[in-house]
Amino acid sequence: MKQLLLTALLFAVACDKADIDIIGGTDKNYVKGKVTDTKGNPISGARIIVDNTIYYNSGTTGTTDANGNYKIPVGIGSWRVYAEIDRIFNGKSFKKLEMHPDKDNAFAGADGATVNFQWKLEGEKPAPLVGFYGGTAYLYADSESEIYDSQNIEFTFTPMGNLIDGNPGQVIKRKGGQPNSGAYSQVPDIPIGKYTITAKHIPTGNALKLRTAYEGDYTSSMVAEFEPEFNFCSRCFTIQFTDR
Repeated sequence: MKQLLLTALLFAVACDKADIDIIGGTDKNYVKGKVTDTKGNPISGARIIVDNTIYYNSGTTGTTDANGNYKIPVGIGSWRVYAEIDRIFNGKSFKKLEMHPDKDNAFAGADGATVNFQWKLEGEKPAPLVGFYGGTAYLYADSESEIYDSQNIEFTFTPMGNLIDGNPGQVIKRKGGQPNSGAYSQVPDIPIGKYTITAKHIPTGNALKLRTAYEGDYTSSMVAEFEPEFNFCSRCFTIQFTDR
């Protein structure tokens, strides 16, 4: 009889534990993780957005603690989690800089999930996000130039000071995007910073003159820095080129 009662008691305790898991008393009903910068150091105060994949505007938010950690309860359903930060760079406010997840971050609330994020300055964002972590240079040929094939122009971007993450950048050599591509007349995915820029037309080997589009005089090199919001783009600047 005592053995039967003990067995029944253990079964009841196990049932209670399962009920607690469903309610959210354990990590099965939480999403948690850590947000770090480009060097792997924790980022405090990063915004965490937990979004229901089916029902609009039914998610929740939180922030990371002093150690870059977060833990947010979630309900039943299908969820995705995102992380973003704001930064002031060269006196300009860059908002909602998305962090890169270490895995596909779709999960069931009943299972919970651990998703870590890191700040990336370049690279393609994973779906359902679109675009790149870096900024974009938009390219314009001068009306009197005989060179229009921006896909054959090699641009050299030399950082002036640190990038937006506070660390030194590297010299970047990049051509304009190919015709009939989404990057045509653009140089996408440049880490946000301030740059000295030169350009060379590869087929002819000639150096080109540059300026901010439709502003000022052409020079052999130009200085440009990213704008958080422009009249037609975000995190971008313009380059106009000529061979005259």
